[in-house]
Amino acid sequence: MVGLANESMLSTSMLAAIRRFALRTAPTSEAIRYTTLPDERHDISLAAYRIYGDRSLFMVVLAAAGLDSVEQVMLEQDLVLPTLSQLADLRNGLAEGQAW
Repeated sequence: MVGLANESMLSTSMLAAIRRFALRTAPTSEAIRYTTLPDERHDISLAAYRIYGDRSLFMVVLAAAGLDSVEQVMLEQDLVLPTLSQLADLRNGLAEGQAW
C-alpha cells in the first residue's frame, strides 16, 4: 500500500469512491464493518487507528461516514470500510481512469 497511509489528504475523487464503496457494498461482500464509539465523536483519527492501526487514514473513515469535514461530529453508526487492499485497488482504478 505504497503512499496511501502517508497521505494526509486524499483526492476528492478518492473520497467519493470510498463513500460509494461504503454505500454500495453488499452485506456479504468483503469489507471492514465497524461500529463507531462515543469517544470517536470528535476524534475521527481514533476510529482510523482502531480500524487500520493508522491515524493518518482518518479521511477514509470520514468519507465512509458521509462527513464533509473533521469539524463535524461523527455520530455512533455502523460503517462499511474498504480493506487496505481494497483501498489500493480503488486508488489504482482511479489512477487508470476507471469509474467507481
